[in-house]
Amino acid sequence: MIYEGIVNIFNGDILIEVVEMWKCKKCGATRVSIRGPGITGTNEGVLGAIDPSDGRRWMLIISKGMGSLPPQLYVIPAMPGETVMLNIPNETERELIINAEYNLITKQSMSKPRYVVSYLLEDVIRGSIDLSSWPPSVLSLKNQSR
Repeated sequence: MIYEGIVNIFNGDILIEVVEMWKCKKCGATRVSIRGPGITGTNEGVLGAIDPSDGRRWMLIISKGMGSLPPQLYVIPAMPGETVMLNIPNETERELIINAEYNLITKQSMSKPRYVVSYLLEDVIRGSIDLSSWPPSVLSLKNQSR
């Protein structure tokens, strides 16, 4: 596996999490891990590997914090047409669908959710996301794929 890079998740000046991605040179499969700040072991937070031949790609989903609830971060293997269930206190619709462009839309109204954003991990890798504003500010050194 070749190390693709990281995306650092901040809330202002505070580092919250680090998402790392590796890619197999031979088959193109990707593996992802999520780690907190500080020293960690080599297998800590590994989510697994996905094969790109089935159309799945790693998606980073962020929900806006509300009051004392901090923003939530999810990393999932995603494919167009799949449904994602999220329990977001300030979002009226809990059931979201991944469309053909790998964006999230609400199942009932077929519109973008107000308090949830998503990114393909491959688009934001080698960068950072700051959750202190909404929508989050994203800095990436990689070209967008969608």
